[in-house]
Amino acid sequence: ELESAEQHIELLNTLVELKTAQFELKSDNLAGAKVALSGTAARLEALQPLVESVDATLAGNMLTRLDLILNGMDNKPASSLVDLEMLFGNLQSVETLLFGE
Repeated sequence: ELESAEQHIELLNTLVELKTAQFELKSDNLAGAKVALSGTAARLEALQPLVESVDATLAGNMLTRLDLILNGMDNKPASSLVDLEMLFGNLQSVETLLFGE
């Protein structure tokens, strides 16, 4: 049960990072968005087995989507914002499936 709680916290922290990056990107603060996502890759790697238990496709492409977000911020911030919203929504669905009451 402790491991489950720790995974839930990790997932919630990832959602906060993604939402913070969305806010910063919408505010034209690219540096702030990049800082918000600075630890997200490691979190996604840690969460991969958990996400895979409910959505293998999402688990397989989370890091790729994060790379698209980070690489597109400078040249295509609108695309990065769409990708951020998609990744956030997908992970939020995982959170609801696994931990929702």
